[in-house]
Amino acid sequence: MTADRRPPIRLSRRHLLGAAGALAIHGLLPRPAVAAQPLRGLNFSFLDLDRGAVAACRTRGRGASIAGRGFLRRYAEAPVRDGVRSALGRMREDGVDAVRHNLWFIGGDKAPADVFRVADAGRAAEHAGRFAEDLRAAGIGTLLLAFSPVGEAAPACRRSDWGDCFRRDGTG
Repeated sequence: MTADRRPPIRLSRRHLLGAAGALAIHGLLPRPAVAAQPLRGLNFSFLDLDRGAVAACRTRGRGASIAGRGFLRRYAEAPVRDGVRSALGRMREDGVDAVRHNLWFIGGDKAPADVFRVADAGRAAEHAGRFAEDLRAAGIGTLLLAFSPVGEAAPACRRSDWGDCFRRDGTG
């Protein structure tokens, strides 16, 4: 085992069932009143949809109707940013006050059209910052930004480790 890896968590069936029971009991306990209103939000991922490709959509393979049409990597283009601003304004009018977005990244030199390379982190931060400014201007106060590695999963690690596993050279 290398120095930068934690040992896997080992739970017996008895411990797992005990933890599940404790969580169930905890869920039944009374909660203090919460003054804040719940957020009303949605995922925001694509600006365009290739309507011509929708009819050819298959249950298997890549969704060609959205491939290469994500907005964030192209956010410096005026028509893309203007389209997003317009969509955000309509969403706010409909009561949306939170947005979640997956910032897709890949560790290698080649990246699909919607994906930032790790080497382009500065560009990704700049575009995400502009998007956050436009959310604020539209009156949407919450952005949940999820960092999502593409092609970096290493599922074979689950044979020895607990949880999600990614190639260290691609997610560092």
